[in-house]
Amino acid sequence: MFTLNNIRKTDDLSGYYVDSHSCPMCSDTLTIYVSSDELYRYNQGAYAQDVISRVPPSWRERFISGICEDCWDLDD
Repeated sequence: MFTLNNIRKTDDLSGYYVDSHSCPMCSDTLTIYVSSDELYRYNQGAYAQDVISRVPPSWRERFISGICEDCWDLDD
């Protein structure tokens, strides 16, 4: 399961901005744009790779686990 936080409409009403959880190691957050269709699929329970497939896998991981790419690499 992944989480979209702080969902807010864009100024031009074309979609939404959403935030990831804060990284538990460094507190960084990530903000991305999602379309109305993507937000609908999210609300229907779709997987991250289906809803936000256009973003890099490391960004999708932010919305799943919350851990940012830099901190993930430090743990290796």
